Amino acid sequence: MRSSHSRVFGSVATMDEALQVARNRPDPGTWASPRTSRPTSADVTCKAEELSLEDYAFELSGFDSSTTTTTHFDTDMFSGGARHPAVESRFYSEQILDAPGSLRTPMSEGDRRKVVEDMIPTATYKMLRKIPPEILSTTGPSGDALRMQLLKGACIVFFSAGYPGKRFVYETAERLGVKSVIIDSPGSWAEALLAEGVIAKFVPIDMTQDSKTVFDLAYKAILGLKDDPLVCGADGICTMVELSVPVVARLAESLGMRGPSPAAVDTVRDKYRMREALQKRDLPGVKHYLIRSVEDLDHAASHVGFPAVMKPVSGAASLGVEKVRPGRPIVPQKRSALEFFRWSLATSGSLDALLWTTSLR
Repeated sequence: MRSSHSRVFGSVATMDEALQVARNRPDPGTWASPRTSRPTSADVTCKAEELSLEDYAFELSGFDSSTTTTTHFDTDMFSGGARHPAVESRFYSEQILDAPGSLRTPMSEGDRRKVVEDMIPTATYKMLRKIPPEILSTTGPSGDALRMQLLKGACIVFFSAGYPGKRFVYETAERLGVKSVIIDSPGSWAEALLAEGVIAKFVPIDMTQDSKTVFDLAYKAILGLKDDPLVCGADGICTMVELSVPVVARLAESLGMRGPSPAAVDTVRDKYRMREALQKRDLPGVKHYLIRSVEDLDHAASHVGFPAVMKPVSGAASLGVEKVRPGRPIVPQKRSALEFFRWSLATSGSLDALLWTTSLR
């Protein structure tokens, strides 16, 4: 949600007064779900269970190094969900091969502070400014009721809808009174949620473009929501897709919203940097060694030992991961770990960076 370093609290002193503020949302927007009935949780679960285990296994292992350049990569690739028309996605290719790709570097502390100070508060934050934190954080039924009332009518942007099994997220948001805006590829399964009255707005963005272009288009679209009478501005942003976290962190930062810092996200999306960060702070971790060339393999083997796991420093969903056992040639296993990435037109130095880590025996 949007940050507010200069909060000025009004005269609210009791829970009843806070609830009164929450019930009188300024600039509520004109969108209201037309739904008169909603599926039960059992109905939603049944839809998700239409996919078998084999369907999921196929999605996870369905990459072929001989795939042509028409191979597509999108948010549904790992899920067994309905795919978009086959397209080549530079955005998702960048994020799986070399995150954060062409996205800009994180802002300085001073720049972040200035963004927050310059942002015009949305209706939600106008209400929050009137309620002291000790009341807002009240535990128990009364505190829950206050926070749920504040949530009702808020506008949340979801960048990347995920696979159809994530539908329950948007169903739940609608049921709680949230005005959801989804940003995803044209033709996404989530686009149908607009006609169903589950979401307030669907913003199509061409994900075949590079990460910087996708970021710029999303940033412009979210800024434009403040003038959209349906929602009257976005209060927060999130994603259902791991590969979209770096861009969402930067969107939140650029828009003055709360979220994980891009620097922290970039660290945890790089397996080597994450393990180095844990080690520097004496936090639990496993032995690891960064492999940049074939010459590093013997050093990795002697440092970490066997059995071990070799994986790309970037990537997701265990793609390109190989278990290394003693007595087997190591170089072919390194090539096998890299094989998945050969289908992409994009090339990056990180493609040849692998992490050798201790395996559970």
